[in-house]
Amino acid sequence: TGDREGIFFRVVPEGNGNYLVNLVNYNFKPRRIQLEGKGSWFDLIGEHPFNPQLTLEPLKPQLLRFSPEK
Repeated sequence: TGDREGIFFRVVPEGNGNYLVNLVNYNFKPRRIQLEGKGSWFDLIGEHPFNPQLTLEPLKPQLLRFSPEK
């Protein structure tokens, strides 16, 4: 939420009901964002559950898995 200018993302189906989400902040300053969706988030780079409210650092990609609630 908030100002999304400069935040680029792509969402693709993973094939088993989950989605892969790639986020990159192309601004010079960190941006506070909140991802929305009923389900759970998992950080595929850090290999741990992920809080959907975050500060996205400049040029640091986030690769996430979103698993919708069943």
